[in-house]
Amino acid sequence: MTEELRTRDGDQPLPTRGVEGQEEVGPKVIADVQALRDAGGYSESAASAMILDLQARTQLGAARYGTPLQTHNGRSARLDMYQELLDAAQYARQHLMESPSGVAQTRYWAILRLALITREEDMW
Repeated sequence: MTEELRTRDGDQPLPTRGVEGQEEVGPKVIADVQALRDAGGYSESAASAMILDLQARTQLGAARYGTPLQTHNGRSARLDMYQELLDAAQYARQHLMESPSGVAQTRYWAILRLALITREEDMW
């Protein structure tokens, strides 16, 4: 199936499957969301909605890449994370510019800081 999947210049290789020791990432993230909810500070409705969103993103990823996100898939998780944070920073800035608020500003600066911390690591 991966032969049918589209790649673009500059993309990392498509994920590899069938590597010994691979674990699916999505269920671990869902368990972490549940733990945060159970520790307090996050509403049941927000956590439940996020879990549904994570499940949908997992299905979308499996359709796009031929497998749900797994560990040891032949890609750099740090590079993927950094590139996604760059996109998130731009979306967060767009949101801040279109709907200025303290919450939007907090989101933007948190994402920007996380991207900078990630970039400081020796990724390449």
